[in-house]
Amino acid sequence: MMYSPASRPKRAVARLLVPVLIVTALALASPFSAAAATNQATDDFERADGALGSSWTSDRGTWSIASGAALATSATSNAVATYNPLPIAVDYAVSARINLVTTGTPGGSEWAGVAGNVQGTTASNLNYYLLRVTTGSGTGTNGRWQLLKMTNSTSTGLLASGTIVAAYGTQLDLTLTRTGNSLRSQVLNAGSGATLADQTYTSADPNVTGGRAGLYSNSGNLRAQTWGLSTTIPAADDFERADGALGSSWTSDRGAWSIASGAALASSSTSNAVATYNPLALGDDYTVSARTNIVTTGTPGGSEWVGVVGNLQGTSATSLNYYVLRVTTGSGTGTNGRWQLLKMSNSSTASVLASGTIVAAYGTQLDLTLTRTGNSFRSQVVNVASGATLADQTYTAAVVDPNVTGGRAGLYSNSGNLRAQTFSLSTTSPAASPPGPLNCAPGGESYTYPDPNLTVVSTSTVGTTWAGMQVTQRVLTHGNDQYVAYYDVNRGMTVAKHTIGGAWTYKTLPSTLGWDSHNYVSMGLDRDGNLHVAGNMHNVPLVYFRTTVPGDISTLVRVTNMVSAPAEDSVTYPEFLNRSDGSLVFDYRDGGSGDGVTYFNVYNESTSSWSHIVSAPIFDGNGSASNPSGTWSSYFQGPTKGPDGWFHMIWVWRDSGDAATNSMLTYAKSQDLVNWVTNNGTPLTTPLKYGQGDVIDPVPDHGGLLNGNARIGFDAAGKVLITYHKYDAQGRSQLYAARPTTSGTWQINQITNWTGRWSFGGGGSLNFQVAMQGSRLLSNGDISVDFFCDGTSGRQSVIIDSSLNRIAQVPTQPLPASVTTVTGSFPGLEVHLESDLAGATASGQYILGWETLPGNEDQPRSSYPTGGSTLQVILLH
Repeated sequence: MMYSPASRPKRAVARLLVPVLIVTALALASPFSAAAATNQATDDFERADGALGSSWTSDRGTWSIASGAALATSATSNAVATYNPLPIAVDYAVSARINLVTTGTPGGSEWAGVAGNVQGTTASNLNYYLLRVTTGSGTGTNGRWQLLKMTNSTSTGLLASGTIVAAYGTQLDLTLTRTGNSLRSQVLNAGSGATLADQTYTSADPNVTGGRAGLYSNSGNLRAQTWGLSTTIPAADDFERADGALGSSWTSDRGAWSIASGAALASSSTSNAVATYNPLALGDDYTVSARTNIVTTGTPGGSEWVGVVGNLQGTSATSLNYYVLRVTTGSGTGTNGRWQLLKMSNSSTASVLASGTIVAAYGTQLDLTLTRTGNSFRSQVVNVASGATLADQTYTAAVVDPNVTGGRAGLYSNSGNLRAQTFSLSTTSPAASPPGPLNCAPGGESYTYPDPNLTVVSTSTVGTTWAGMQVTQRVLTHGNDQYVAYYDVNRGMTVAKHTIGGAWTYKTLPSTLGWDSHNYVSMGLDRDGNLHVAGNMHNVPLVYFRTTVPGDISTLVRVTNMVSAPAEDSVTYPEFLNRSDGSLVFDYRDGGSGDGVTYFNVYNESTSSWSHIVSAPIFDGNGSASNPSGTWSSYFQGPTKGPDGWFHMIWVWRDSGDAATNSMLTYAKSQDLVNWVTNNGTPLTTPLKYGQGDVIDPVPDHGGLLNGNARIGFDAAGKVLITYHKYDAQGRSQLYAARPTTSGTWQINQITNWTGRWSFGGGGSLNFQVAMQGSRLLSNGDISVDFFCDGTSGRQSVIIDSSLNRIAQVPTQPLPASVTTVTGSFPGLEVHLESDLAGATASGQYILGWETLPGNEDQPRSSYPTGGSTLQVILLH
């Protein structure tokens, strides 16, 4: 069971414990010299005693770390542990600095060593090559070394061996190097640097390749202080081989590819043909190059596109996603060719990221190089004959697309026009990959809350409410009077009232809820005590009621318009609030997602009429300084009155119905909701347009910002504190906290280190995988940032200190079980809690609670709890 967020739909030091992974990218003399990528990994085991760590697998025996050394227990012979992050490619060198230990007198058979090409799935079927050593027996100085081929974990095939001058206690450096079918065994005295053995065996089994590398201990005698591995992958191809298939290192991802006359090509029958190079998976950064000719039959038309691709992901010829640098030469006898940097989706949908012209007549041989560094893509085109640079331009993406990262690199041919003479590739390591599904589970941390848990003081049952999908309902306390605005079991908008402790009275209003979770209900009181109610709106004309007799909900009547019908014909997100003088303000959006405007109206009790608080909307999404033709819609949170007496407001902008296009988290504050300023008091002019205001974080489109998922809170000094969700530089979902500094800028701290990503988008009501619940100031000055996240049990909190530094992620301080436990039997019910609009009182905090199914993206359900659920007002203290 979980209980869903009470979210407002609008505003919806130890040592390093893993080995250091060092990468040497290709150092090419030219873009096309034969070369290999060398990946390296090291481990010094200088961490806390215990397990080897997540980078290691104990394939046979029990392995651990003690006093800065790796070891296996003596209970298992031929124990092996292997390093996971860096699999062996073709050639490799595995090394270790070791000591041999034993109890009693050394017998000269305390074998320890390094292993390569380890293959196998169980402790009893491991196959590998092994360089192992033992030092002298007793006080002798004659040790031994052996190169073995191990089969099924215990059967040894001796390939080479010899003696070494090494008394017991001598520290040794071992290196096993494989180059092709040759295995080189090297043993050095670590103290003196003397070479004790260096011999090459040249008949390695070509079928025993790949796998992993690691450490070996025969009967618990090994103490390894350091370990290292380098492995190389051929990363260049000149296609100088027999006509026919491209070869085993290549995959024809789309189209039929082959070699003819020393060049790679694709048949003309497939557009956007791609072939990728298998042995080298791409890391975060890479450079892919090719020397190309363009060919065609007949007169060239200037659309014979060829190129190089990077970050190719996809499982079928029609689902490939990648970046491509492509070129075409001039049409006919012309000399004006073109180049383009594209992001290709589903093999055929191209988005142009950058482009230009080049001076290249048909027949010009071209060198193409696409380099990715982080979010930047450099496109280079060079005339091979003259050496002239025809294009050199860098495009930087505003935000990384994590679904087009890692993968493979290769060649591109639009319609059989490519003839590639050479191909080369270099990349960082480890291989990158899409972040995968979000994992926001806590990491086993602990925190002791300074305040006692809340308890239930009283409960009052209001009635039965709709439970077919989540939609926000409200409670408002005013003195001893309490109002609830909700949807009854038949989905009718209803208002209930009682004097606290007394019986409830009801008024059903002429408005019926559909299946849209946007259509929440809100209410407020004016200075005369009349109740105002609005709701059940998502881009529809205003639905609004008010009483004609203060305190008497039976006198609620519908009022068709507040100010003017044209400004109230497509209303969403209605909210009421009171200014410092008690005057009632109503804010709402008129217009659709991506092109709506926001109005603030103020109520005049003497004339029973509304007027715009200012003559223009507060926000206007029509055009900006940088994009006059653009349109955006603002989604705001607040205004929220802070301990400083100011109203604080944040908002994001969205330029379409796609929720992924939220951007530009922005702030303003006001004392009267008319005059707005930045956090340091600089006046702002309304209506506020895109990019104007006090920009907290200029998150771009597709950057993980979401309307309804940023919250306003306050720290111990009364400073405003903003908590929100967005993607980090690797495209992973994270939480952030932001607070203004004395200089007027914003301090922004990432307060989680989650893996994976919540990729959201599209229109309608979303099911939030991460739902921000705001922040709470604890009595010790720490701050609890509360949220819900899929895959965790109940509500979670990230505790941060007064400097906004993360302390721990722990379960939120629990509410009473009687409040949070689902009692209904219908599958999928969740508890939903909504705080009193009036805030906490001296008696405690009132909340409205009920059980409901979650939102269903605004779509009807065929099955739901037709009997509804119990709606209660609960007082907590």
